[in-house]
Formats: sequence, structure tokens, C-alpha cells
Amino acid sequence: MLKKIQKIIYKKMNQELSMKTLLDSLKEKKIIKNEKVYNSMLKVDRKDFINKNPYEDLPQTINYNATISAPHMHAYALEYLSDYLTPNSHILDIGSGSGYL
Repeated sequence: MLKKIQKIIYKKMNQELSMKTLLDSLKEKKIIKNEKVYNSMLKVDRKDFINKNPYEDLPQTINYNATISAPHMHAYALEYLSDYLTPNSHILDIGSGSGYL
């Protein structure tokens, strides 16, 4: 049981470090300005959606000749919406597979 818990903690730490590095970069570039946007994006691991280079700020191919937009595009969209969101709001991003929101 302890080893299972250690694996979960290790995975979570690596996920946050990788996502944190990516998001810190977007913050340095002044793309992410709002702490709510930063924290929201930190909760979603891009690696769950793509296998190759998930923490690069580039659109990535997924399946069926579709792409997932670059993280900065999602950050811009969330920044624009941040003034309109309440604490329990949810956002569903349904793309067209073009790599653009």
C-alpha cells in the first residue's frame, strides 16, 4: 500500500513540476497574468491528452488528423474570460482540431 501511495505522490509531483515549468514560462511572458488562470491550468495535465512533448508550448497532433492547441492559446482564452467566471464555473473547450481555439 505504501509503495502505491509513493507512486501516486511521485507521479503527481512530476506532473506539477512539468506543468509548473510550462506555466511559469507563460507567466514570465505575461501571457498568464491571473493567478486563477495559472492554478486552473495547473490542475490539468497536458500529458493526459498527448504523449509526445506534452509540456512544449506548441500545438500537438492527437488522433484523427486533429491537433490540440498550444497552451498559450488556452491561457489567452482563460485570461479573456477570467473577469466573467465565478469560483464554481466550468469551461469546456471544444476545438475543431485545427490547433486554434
